[in-house]
Amino acid sequence: MIYGSAGLQGVPWELPIKAFRETLGSDQFDRLETYPERFFEFLQHNDKLFSEETKNKALINLVGAAVFRLQMLIAVYAEVDKVEGLADKTDEEIEAALTLAEAQVDAMELPLLLTEADCSGQLIPDTTLSFSSARAGANPSLN
Repeated sequence: MIYGSAGLQGVPWELPIKAFRETLGSDQFDRLETYPERFFEFLQHNDKLFSEETKNKALINLVGAAVFRLQMLIAVYAEVDKVEGLADKTDEEIEAALTLAEAQVDAMELPLLLTEADCSGQLIPDTTLSFSSARAGANPSLN
């Protein structure tokens, strides 16, 4: 039994581990590395572990954290210690900091799992959408 508040998207680790062990049964693998690979595949494709509410809450938390990190990056480029310090900057200073932040974000490679995000059962067709094009109003079709 695992004690404490450790969990994965609000689900205690104990539940997915138990479910994986039951699914695994008596199967064995030749390489130790195969076990975590299979475990993460199991987590990605097991809809019974995570309710729709849990998935939505995790998504909201993830997006909120990403927005905060982006605000902090803009604050760094605007040379302020906290996001609140951006209120004292001019529009031009904010725009310059935003341009630098956009360049940094656009240069980042997205992990494969992130670029294959699933939206209501449909893959996002244009995973090359950049931060600056999204900000300019571009929107990939989800049909």
